[in-house]
Amino acid sequence: MLDIAVDVDAAAIRDLSRAMNRMRTEFKKSSGDAVIWTSRVIAETGAAISKPGRKIRPIEDRMAGRKKIWFVSQYGTQNRPQPRQVIVGIGKKPPVRGNAKLLKARTIKRHGLARKVWNSINGKIGNVRNGQMSGLRASKRYGKTVNAQGRVKKRVSKNDAQITLTNRLTYLEKVYPGIVTKLISKGSKTLEKRMDIAAERAAKKV
Repeated sequence: MLDIAVDVDAAAIRDLSRAMNRMRTEFKKSSGDAVIWTSRVIAETGAAISKPGRKIRPIEDRMAGRKKIWFVSQYGTQNRPQPRQVIVGIGKKPPVRGNAKLLKARTIKRHGLARKVWNSINGKIGNVRNGQMSGLRASKRYGKTVNAQGRVKKRVSKNDAQITLTNRLTYLEKVYPGIVTKLISKGSKTLEKRMDIAAERAAKKV
C-alpha cells in the first residue's frame, strides 16, 4: 500500500485505489510493482505541481498609524513555519538600485526547493527486480539539504509492498494550497493515461 499521512479528499483516494487495482488485474502487476509505479508518479506529480516561484520577493506596504511601512514577507523555515515581515523602509519606498540590504532581504536562497525535494524522493523509491528491492542513486545529486527534506520509508518485495513518502517542508501546504489532494488526483489520472496508452499499444500488436 501507499501510505498517505495527511487528510486527502476521499474521491482522490478512490481514484488512486482504482488505478492501482487496474494495474494488478488488467496489467498483472505485482503488489510491489504497482506501489513502486504509483509512488513514482506521485513524486513526479508533486514536482510538476511545485513550480518554482519568483526568485525575488516583492516589496509590500502597510499603514502603521500615519506612516507607511515597507516590508518583505519571508516564508518560514522548518522551525518557523509562519512568514515574518522584514521591514525595509518607513515613509518613502526604499530605492532598489544599489541597495544591498534590500536585495539580501528579497532574494530567495532556496528557490525551487520544493520541486527538488520531490525529485529527490522520486530518486529514492527504487525498483523491484526478481522480488528484490533495488534503490536508485539519482537522489544523491540533489545534495544534503534537499535529501534531508525528502524521505522514503519502504518495505517492498514482489507480493508485499508498503511505501511512505514524506516531504518535510512545513510551508508546502501554505505555498501550494491543497497540494496533496491535487497530486493524488492528478497522479491517478496520469496512471490511467499511461495504462490506456499501454493497452492501445498491446492491442495493435495482436
